Amino acid sequence: MNTLLLLSAALLASSADAPLTPVSARAFHVLPDRPAVLEWRREGADASPLDYVARGYHGEEEARGKAQIRAGVVRVERSFPRGYHEIEFPATSQRFGVLSLPRAEGPPDPFFAIDAAMSWLVDDDATRDELIALARSTGLSMIRERVNWGAIQPAADRWDWRADRRYDELRASYRAAGVPILEMAHDSPAWAGRVAKYPRDLVATADSWGAIARRWGAGWGAVEPWNEPDISFGGDMPGDQYSAYAKAVAHGVRRTPTRAPIVGGVMAHFEPEFMSACAESGLLDRLDAFSFHDYGPATAFEGLIARYRGWLRAAGKGDMPLWITECGWPWRKGPDRPPVDQDIASASQIVMKAVEARACGVERYFSFVYPYYEENSNNFGMMDRRATPTRSMAAYAQAIRALAGLRYLGDLRHDDPRVARARVFGDDARAVVVVHSTTNGAELERPIDLGAPPLRVEGADGRATATRDGRLVLTDGLAYAWFDRATIAPRLDADTRAMALHPGRDVPKAEPSPVVLRHRFDPAVVIPGAGGYRLKKAGPGATPIVVEVFNLGDSAEALELSIAVEPEGQAGDLTPLRVEAAPRSVVEASWTLNLAEPPADFAPIRIRLEARGPAGVRDRLAFTLLGEPSLEAAVARLPRHARLPIDDRSRWTPNIGAGGEMTIETGPDGWKLGVRHAPGADRWAYPHFRLPDSVDLSEARGLLIRARCRQPADARVFLWEGDSDVGYINGLSLIPADGEWHVARVDFDALVPSGANAPDPDGKLDRGSVRRIGLGLNSRTDSNELEVSDLVVAW
Repeated sequence: MNTLLLLSAALLASSADAPLTPVSARAFHVLPDRPAVLEWRREGADASPLDYVARGYHGEEEARGKAQIRAGVVRVERSFPRGYHEIEFPATSQRFGVLSLPRAEGPPDPFFAIDAAMSWLVDDDATRDELIALARSTGLSMIRERVNWGAIQPAADRWDWRADRRYDELRASYRAAGVPILEMAHDSPAWAGRVAKYPRDLVATADSWGAIARRWGAGWGAVEPWNEPDISFGGDMPGDQYSAYAKAVAHGVRRTPTRAPIVGGVMAHFEPEFMSACAESGLLDRLDAFSFHDYGPATAFEGLIARYRGWLRAAGKGDMPLWITECGWPWRKGPDRPPVDQDIASASQIVMKAVEARACGVERYFSFVYPYYEENSNNFGMMDRRATPTRSMAAYAQAIRALAGLRYLGDLRHDDPRVARARVFGDDARAVVVVHSTTNGAELERPIDLGAPPLRVEGADGRATATRDGRLVLTDGLAYAWFDRATIAPRLDADTRAMALHPGRDVPKAEPSPVVLRHRFDPAVVIPGAGGYRLKKAGPGATPIVVEVFNLGDSAEALELSIAVEPEGQAGDLTPLRVEAAPRSVVEASWTLNLAEPPADFAPIRIRLEARGPAGVRDRLAFTLLGEPSLEAAVARLPRHARLPIDDRSRWTPNIGAGGEMTIETGPDGWKLGVRHAPGADRWAYPHFRLPDSVDLSEARGLLIRARCRQPADARVFLWEGDSDVGYINGLSLIPADGEWHVARVDFDALVPSGANAPDPDGKLDRGSVRRIGLGLNSRTDSNELEVSDLVVAW
């Protein structure tokens, strides 16, 4: 009898704790102050009402009630004021997000978009359809997707449009809902051959992407030929290799009726050497827009956008549209939903980066990422595990509602140091000021005076926010204040750095040439990397330059190929060559350079080629050869240098990502870092080295380093300003991670702010304040070793 009672009690407890699953994700977007019905499925539950708590944006309790249960469906019937809310069920320890905003109507503002990657991140068709519907109701204009080219074309003569991810069905759902997608793939099938990760056969590449465009192009809003080619996704290849592939895709797509923009770049980081190779190889002539990604703080975003716009202007493409196709701020991996504080932080950063992008003239902004998505120690999802909204999704929907259709007018002049940004958007009659602060806690309890009383104020989620004597309280770190435009006109500053970043005119749609040049490098001669091709042989000698000339078109091309080498003086026959490229074919041309000793100052050798036909320039190609002098030769040319005592163990402080272990060994041979990371952890380690008091970097130009890395990784140096969390870092790996010793130079002028750390208020490295250097790696394996024999300050 006692056993039966215990079993009965266990079954009842299991029934009471059975988790809830929303019936419809789109139902969690409700109309403000209107009766709404939210429903969940629950297996094995009895019919007893279930207690719930309604909570607000900061987790505060708003109401309590009882959900009714009928036929296994839990129902909450209530209205919600405008803003974000949560329904919490204490019995199941679950919370679900509710977005209470008007539904978007009419054509969406093209600026606001989102990266969803539902092809890979959402398995079932029903949830996909629900999320598409919710995206449409919030006013999103475009959704970024993924496709595995090798999956949909497993053989040259065989297509599987559905494949294992139901690609075809998802794209049909997008078309049915009227939501265009940004198509993106970053793989190539084995049958096309490979150059690292890119396809070797560019004729087949163009043909395949033409077929993909004919199948799906009617639903495309744009196409990105690859994702983050400047990092390992691109096989650590230089920009000229990515450019050749992207040109082939562009040509294939342009041969079809689709006129979707071709968007290239897709940069993970601002990498000048990689981008220079792209620009000088003519990639920008084949693109309609240039895109990049960001996961840094909003306060540093204007500076990053300025660098990309400045680079485009220097490349002669200053008016090319900029797209940001991934932009997020994660919360910590683990729970079904983010904790309140992390959720609010994600919301503030994602939205303010959208605001900054809008102010700086960016054409499209894709927040990252729509569904629940865990990566390493982070979760980037703007929806929870059960596909209901988080605060970041609600705040993004509010930004769309508040700013859609408005243009950037300038900044509001103010005297409050707590306000980091006061961006003004509007039209001829109205103005909306987006107020942002990075200040926390009690500092924001005192109201903010914007110089005139606003007509109304709304919080980050759109809820009505009261003012005090015409001043606003910034409880979310982010608020929207509405004014008559005439009221704030005297305080409007239209001459801002952001305004100067706007492109000047529309760029005509690119029309790709059928000719594509590609460097055919010899891995026995060079080591390719994102910054160029590192010569394996240290001394002088003959170096072959081989170029593949692809003709992707249906007519023969008669071409003259010219080559130029910088700096001048490298011996070799550089006579132009004439080639005949038959339709849909590839031919080779080659030259031999007799290179001198590698320059002790690490000066690169730049190779530029041009293919001309009767109609003019048909394509260009540019790449860099990187020599590697000995450490002794590099040090000998310095007017002043200082070897740092890296063998002094007392100067080192451990610094490694969560879930990692590190060891530091020092001795006569230098310094060795050993790392071991838990599977799935964020695999970084950058121990701090304390500089000797006698070393002042104020006038220093950089560092020389001799090092080797045992396993695949990106080896980097950090320079930290004082005791702050402001750090500057080199973008590309210092050395190839091939287990061999290499000598490299760190140029302080080329260091960039670390987006993973605190923003620098003045945006430039204060070398005189640097007392710590971080030396380490982002490993691509769970265990690794980095050895350094010498670290030398160069003046």
